[in-house]
Amino acid sequence: MAWTIQSWSAERGIGTIASPHFGPVPFDARANVDHVLDFLVGEPVLVELGGTAPNFEVLIVRPASQRQPSGTRWAPFDAINGRFDDARVEEQSAQAVQFWLGDCCEYCTPDAVRLRFDGVTAVVGLDGDLGFSDPLFRLASPDEVQSNSLNVNSDHHAFCVVTSHGQGPDGPPVFIVAQSAVILQPSTIVD
Repeated sequence: MAWTIQSWSAERGIGTIASPHFGPVPFDARANVDHVLDFLVGEPVLVELGGTAPNFEVLIVRPASQRQPSGTRWAPFDAINGRFDDARVEEQSAQAVQFWLGDCCEYCTPDAVRLRFDGVTAVVGLDGDLGFSDPLFRLASPDEVQSNSLNVNSDHHAFCVVTSHGQGPDGPPVFIVAQSAVILQPSTIVD
């Protein structure tokens, strides 16, 4: 069921949630397990409920999309963030990483968009069976650069791919240090 924030008071740490079928259902600081201070009215949330309808008790309320570190938004990524349900690594070499961005597969997305990182000097976390549902692309924060020992030359950027964004707590991040990131539209892709 889709739940959203109906009301929120940061000062009091209380609010209400609502769905198309139920609401308002109050919650307090005990249910706000992520200690979110900036819920927005209308924001989608993930909830765990106790009790039975219509007398629900909100046990857990958390943002559907986790908050990201301040200063990590990168305007060129606004064109792709939130538009694609799936991503996968299409190409990876010593100098480049390219992601396929679409919905499900080539059949469902015949004109997929690609995100290409060129001049790659480091990739951290891109191993194993990593899920890229609802990916979020942004810059890495200074703390992330330091904690992952990323060496970023003056002509490079440290990028972050947030995995499983919008599914509750984000999945493990992927960090890419590269000279450039380019969004390739279907007309600019050469197969």
